[in-house]
Amino acid sequence: MFRSKKRVVTSTKIEEPMATKAKKITIEIIITKYMDYVLEHEMVPKSIYKFCKVSDIKEEDFYLFFGSLASLQKGIWEQFFLNTMQVMEKNKDYDGFSNKDKMLTFFFTFFGNSSPVRLEIFLKKGL
Repeated sequence: MFRSKKRVVTSTKIEEPMATKAKKITIEIIITKYMDYVLEHEMVPKSIYKFCKVSDIKEEDFYLFFGSLASLQKGIWEQFFLNTMQVMEKNKDYDGFSNKDKMLTFFFTFFGNSSPVRLEIFLKKGL
């Protein structure tokens, strides 16, 4: 048997080392995987279990951020909103805009930054 830092080689098989650092699940990762699931399957998942299994997410990790698929769907819109506000507030002139211009800027930014294909699918699916 030959041992190296990267693998263990035996006469019958090669064993890869165990992952030393698990990938940390974030709200953005869950949302991205959910959006990918809906796009690929053309429907929302029937259960959290099914979504997590297909998306390679531990259910425990899902429940750290969301209590249900409905709360995940609301979380998507919340992320769209937060991302839009962050983009708008980076503009130095934003504070000087009239309320009308702020609202128009919000709509333009919100729909401009949202992937049109994904947004259309989510609107059709009633999310």
